[in-house]
Amino acid sequence: MKRNTLALKLLFSLVLIACNLSTVPFSTATPTASLTNTPPAPTETPLPTQTPKPAFELLETRDTAGVSMMFVPEGVFKLGDSNLQSDDNQPIHEVNIPAYYIDKYEVTNAQYQACVNAGVCRPPEYSSFFEQAEVYFGNPIYDSYPVVFVNWYDAQTFCQWRGARLPSEAEWEKAARGDTRLYPWGSTFSPSAVNGCDKNCPRWDVKLDRDDGYAFTAPVGSFSNGLSPYGLEDMAGNVSEWTSSLLINYPYNPTDGREDTQSQDNRVIRGGSWESPTDYSLRSANRGWATPIGGYDSVGFRCARNPNP
Repeated sequence: MKRNTLALKLLFSLVLIACNLSTVPFSTATPTASLTNTPPAPTETPLPTQTPKPAFELLETRDTAGVSMMFVPEGVFKLGDSNLQSDDNQPIHEVNIPAYYIDKYEVTNAQYQACVNAGVCRPPEYSSFFEQAEVYFGNPIYDSYPVVFVNWYDAQTFCQWRGARLPSEAEWEKAARGDTRLYPWGSTFSPSAVNGCDKNCPRWDVKLDRDDGYAFTAPVGSFSNGLSPYGLEDMAGNVSEWTSSLLINYPYNPTDGREDTQSQDNRVIRGGSWESPTDYSLRSANRGWATPIGGYDSVGFRCARNPNP
């Protein structure tokens, strides 16, 4: 009897266990985390912004002497400035100039020395500044500085030796400003963009209130903040520059005799120099002049040429 009762209890327990197991869910594989790119809520798509493009592309080349020259395209620009304190800068008028190339930098002592060594050019009239005993021309320390004490005729000779010429004053001004800006870099004077007559300048009672680090000339290309629209350096300050043009009143007309290379009258110089004491004298439209037979310690030059046919 006891054995039967025990068997019944065992059978009953098995039934209960079976019932409980039927209520337990079967184990499933644990899901692993996955990276899904949930798209963000749709938003309004902004229109692409137009990056302003320059009116022209800077084009640099090298001539047969290896000198960097910048391309200036044909076109009309406004020559002159009514804000300058001299009538010979007026009136403002439009001038159409054919395309040309012009030196990126002022002609250096080393470049001019090569012409002297070739037996084509004469040495500068003086080899040093009057205020210093150190030799300037012919001293390797100053090879990258602009050549000075070269008169107009010798400057022409050098440019012709390179297969080039001096730029006209209209070509010079267009390359310097491009439009109606006052300076190569814009219409606000920037002391960091130019080598003018300042606190360390040995001349003038009135000087620019700053120190550019140079009492006289500086190596060409030392003031990159003064870059012109066409990519030229030192178009304001360092040295004034000879042009091919005679000093004749505006309006500019290249056929009225002002480009006569045989005349001995005064020639236009441009750009101001290390001894220019005011921002006014460094403006791109400012016209200076000098006798062509003289060499000056504040006057240098750069060359220009027509595009190859």
